[in-house]
Parts: sequence; C-alpha cells; structure tokens
Amino acid sequence: MKTKVISLFSIVPMLLSSCSFKGDTESYRNGEIMYEDKLTYETAFVDANFDLIDSLIKAEETFTFYITNKDCASCTDFKDKITSYVKDTKQLIYRFDLATNPEDFQKLGEAYHDFFFQGRVIVTPQVYVFSAKKACQYVKNTRYETTTMFTNAMKDYVYETNVYKISTYKTFEKFIEFNNELPFFTYDRKDSSNTLIFKNEVRELINKTNKTFALLDLARFTDEDKESLKDRINNVDLDTNCVAGYFKNKELISTKTNEKAGSIKSYLADLL
Repeated sequence: MKTKVISLFSIVPMLLSSCSFKGDTESYRNGEIMYEDKLTYETAFVDANFDLIDSLIKAEETFTFYITNKDCASCTDFKDKITSYVKDTKQLIYRFDLATNPEDFQKLGEAYHDFFFQGRVIVTPQVYVFSAKKACQYVKNTRYETTTMFTNAMKDYVYETNVYKISTYKTFEKFIEFNNELPFFTYDRKDSSNTLIFKNEVRELINKTNKTFALLDLARFTDEDKESLKDRINNVDLDTNCVAGYFKNKELISTKTNEKAGSIKSYLADLL
C-alpha cells in the first residue's frame, strides 16, 4: 500500500522525531461502541481536534492517535483495515483528518514540534501510540497492507485493558445493565486535582484489573449527562469531587470521594 508523504516545512518551521518509546503500552477501549450492532468507519473512532489532543497530552494520558487525509488514496484503502481492528478490539482510537482540520493540525505541530512525527514529514495514514508524554511510537507503514498484518503489528505496540472510557450517560447505563459487577471512576482531565488523583491513585490499579471497569470521561460529558449521573450516584457533587463507585446487579452498592489522600486508591484496591 502506497502512503502519502506531506512535507511539514510549509506547515510548521521544524518537527523533530522523538518517537522512541518501546514496549507494551496499555490501551483503553471505547465504551461508546461496545454495544453497537453495526460499526462503520464513521462511528468507530473519536474525531479529535487540537483541544482534545492537547488535553490528553497535558494530562499525561496514554492514547492512540490516527492521522488520516481524506484526499489520500492510501488512507481510503486503509479505512476498512483499521475499522476491522476496532470492531475486534473495541480499542479507543482518536482520529485526526489533515484535510478537514489543517488549522488545528498546525496548532498541534507548533505546540508539540519536539514530541512526535517522523522527522519533518507526515506519512499518511499513520497510527501513533502515546505513552504519558514521555515518548511515543508509530506503527510502521509496512505493516498496514492487510487487516491481519495491522492487527499483529498493534499487538507489538499496545495491549487492551478492561478499561472502557465512557463519554455519555446513556452508555454508562448500558454498562450497568450488561455487567453484573461494574466498578467505575469519574474523571475530568481539565481539573488538575482530578488529574493528580487519576495518575497517583487510579491508573495503575485499573490497568491491571480483570474486571470490566468504566472510566467516565467527564470532560466530554454534556451538562445534562452530568446531572443525570449525579442523580444516579446519590447526588455526589461532581464539580468538587472525583468519585469511585461500584454497581452490582444494576444497583449502586457504594461510592468513595477524594475526601483525603489515598482514599480512592484504597477503595479501588479492595474492589479490584
């Protein structure tokens, strides 16, 4: 499969490659597609803009980032392969289209010119795996030829945890309905205290669990969804607290807020 190479000299002054991270990286799954009967290329990914990618990097989250270009023939050829991969794994992949979002891509390059990309060019399609702002790695384009080749390549870069990122209240209700046991954590990466609790008390625990775990991405919840969630978990104030909790047989068993350092970690350690 031929890839499309775009020079970055006309977009940003300098991009230096730092994609040197090697080894397995945890990858969260996309809760929004877990119970969908028909998954298409249009619905399989989370469309990303500068603000979303910027917030993920600043929060030091691990994530997979897919750069495509609607004007690139090889990107069109790759659509079915990466969609099939997502259907099988439910992996959460953020999609960024250069052709439809050039201004945001320029902002991304200017903000993170020393963080990623293969030197001073963009090769599309391209899949990057970010690891907590320490480094990133890109899946070699030579492994995009078939769905099987790409799937096997991704096994060398990531492993899928049992963590599902959820960004709507409707999806959360589906998880409560279809899982006899469901531990969860509410997290807003725009809140610095939330970010610290997630990094220091939650991330390591949930990445190792064998249980289905719901990670509620409140940064992407609507205000209406936040109100519905608040009612569902006994009116815990989501504006001042991050919350861990546990549902069993569709009933809320318990919750824990960040009233003191380490309380959420201790609570989740007992659950998981």
